Amino acid sequence: MGGPDPLDYVNMYANPGTLDGTSPIHWHYVTNGFSDLYGDSRIHSLKMRMEITRDLLLSETEAEEEELYFNAQF
Repeated sequence: MGGPDPLDYVNMYANPGTLDGTSPIHWHYVTNGFSDLYGDSRIHSLKMRMEITRDLLLSETEAEEEELYFNAQF
């Protein structure tokens, strides 16, 4: 992501949630860069295999827009 930051990428996925409502519609973020992505130890001397995932709920407006998108896809 430029500069001295350790993260090469942050992937973001829209998750439609579950039909039973136990998992609401949300964004799912996954970091890429804490582990040795390229296998050449350019940043990490240890063979670390750790990334961070985070789920963030959508606002009511975002949820409505994403629900329309997901319903149109299936």
